[in-house]
Amino acid sequence: MLLGLRAYMDSRSPPGLAEYCIYTKNSSRNNEWIETLMDKRTPSTNSQDSIACWFSGVIHLGLQCVEKDRLARPAFPEIVAVLSKLAPSFDVTA
Repeated sequence: MLLGLRAYMDSRSPPGLAEYCIYTKNSSRNNEWIETLMDKRTPSTNSQDSIACWFSGVIHLGLQCVEKDRLARPAFPEIVAVLSKLAPSFDVTA
């Protein structure tokens, strides 16, 4: 949804989406991984930095939610709180 990528692709290494995101994040310098993972069809706006910040927050949250250890995953109220904080970070109508 955010990335525009399929959940599983044989042609991608690693083929699973969560593992691919983790691999990309860990193998990139600085915040290059955010641009790499962002859906290329995301419309360009004046607030591109805000969109990158929002994507970063949502991707970080998504990676926490797919932790193999279920006790390491955030609770639903934590997820809602993070999404609530991220929502006003940019205005899509501008």
